[in-house]
Amino acid sequence: MSRTVCVKGDARAVTQLENKLFVVFGSSKIEAYNAQTLTQLSVIKVKGLKDPHDIVSCRDDRQLYVADSGAIWRVSAADPRHSQNWLNTTETAKVSSAV
Repeated sequence: MSRTVCVKGDARAVTQLENKLFVVFGSSKIEAYNAQTLTQLSVIKVKGLKDPHDIVSCRDDRQLYVADSGAIWRVSAADPRHSQNWLNTTETAKVSSAV
């Protein structure tokens, strides 16, 4: 049976970890929903997150990884108060190809 979640706002990406759906918006918030009932469980605010455009989850370390303009943020699914700017993506390495 397929379900549709209805969220208000500019939803950009969704990931699932265990029985929770996490939705990122064009702001500093991530909304968490129950994957079975689709009821909203919480709103996670990440200080410093500005323009998220993607989210993935890792079931091994129970972390959410959120791609922002210039950074990847790591947010603990177990305790969302624990978040950090995990990887700076503005510094790119130049790759040269051999001819």
